[in-house]
Amino acid sequence: MVITPISRLKPGMTLASDLLNEKGVFLLPKATVLTEAHLGNLKRWGVIEADIEPSAESLQEHAGPASAGKAPGRKTKIPPEIIAAAKAHAVKRFKKTDLRDEIMREIFRLAVAHKAKSMYLNKQTAIDDSCLIPTDIEAKACVALTSAPPALADLIDSRSNILSLPSVLAKINAVVQNPLSTPEEAAEAIALDPGLSAKLLRLVNSSYYGFVAKVDTLSRAVTIVGSKQLGTLAMGLSVTSMFRNIPPGLLDPREFWKHSVACGIIAGTLAAMIDKNIAERAFVSGLLHDIGRLVMIAGQPGPCYKAQCLAKVQSRLLFDAENEVFGYNHAHAGAALMASWRFPATLENTVNLHHNPDATAAPESCLIHVADILANALEIGSSAECLVPPLAPGIRLPLRLSKEALDKAALLAVRQIEDTLAAFLPEKERGHSN
Repeated sequence: MVITPISRLKPGMTLASDLLNEKGVFLLPKATVLTEAHLGNLKRWGVIEADIEPSAESLQEHAGPASAGKAPGRKTKIPPEIIAAAKAHAVKRFKKTDLRDEIMREIFRLAVAHKAKSMYLNKQTAIDDSCLIPTDIEAKACVALTSAPPALADLIDSRSNILSLPSVLAKINAVVQNPLSTPEEAAEAIALDPGLSAKLLRLVNSSYYGFVAKVDTLSRAVTIVGSKQLGTLAMGLSVTSMFRNIPPGLLDPREFWKHSVACGIIAGTLAAMIDKNIAERAFVSGLLHDIGRLVMIAGQPGPCYKAQCLAKVQSRLLFDAENEVFGYNHAHAGAALMASWRFPATLENTVNLHHNPDATAAPESCLIHVADILANALEIGSSAECLVPPLAPGIRLPLRLSKEALDKAALLAVRQIEDTLAAFLPEKERGHSN
């Protein structure tokens, strides 16, 4: 057995065991002789490494470079000045975190590596830190008088007509929460919305899942993914469609959804390593974790702008500034919206706790918390939070949440963001990730 990273795989190498992706999906059988087409698909599927039959060449590459010559697959060396600039940028963004914590140190390392690589590939020598530098207008907005924001219950009630649950989504929600529902009922409920069905099939056929054969019907998707899991994904996709018209100025819609999808990919990937049964739910929780930001911006743009300015001027975390201005933050607003829709309690709780899970929080809530931190650190999109949030003190992280797991989740988020985002947004709204 020679575990070989994808960068060192070559045509002609033979798989020593069945190849599965991170979610346990079967990709290629043992004894497959890799071709150029296989290698292209492995990258699209998000495969990081493969078990290769030993050979003189693979053993030499696995052992490292010989005394003479350059090792095959050796990474291009990034100039030290670029790495230094990326690190200086990260230090500013991580100022609210405790880098004595092993998980935070690894996230910091990943952030520096990702930024340095992006700078090198884009021939960038300086970093735009404007997100961290307040303007005079923003400083004045911190002390400007605004109308008193409504209580959380009043905010949700005031948006009830606009944010009423579509009938199709209500039916899907009922199927997901009914332990006696059948796969046929799940497919029938989703099929009531042809647009949603098409989006769902695009997501199932994206690199996030990495299925070898195309899934072209809802019944096939239900069979492969599972009725509850597919219903949960449909709920997430349906909710994103309700928040297309984000008021301009306070938030870039493309960047917001990039951050949300990246968080979903990371959360789903980490969850699959721990318990494959919660992977879809974790993905949707990550996707919807910041939905409260959209509710608050749509209903109270003035106080939201004040909170953003306050966070920037005083170098505070955005949810902390929201607490001062509103008396609650976007996590609370998102959870309240889900409660009003009678969504599953697990989704409501993970959204509510994504900034501050405590020692009693479920492992799933902790995963969303870590996924949000990592997505922020990698700067894949943005929800208007300029600083990297800290790891909540005292939380119980799953034992399998290792540095290696974070590395894989970060790599897959970077690789899969554009393809997965295509299931949610029209091409003109997607933009390009870093």
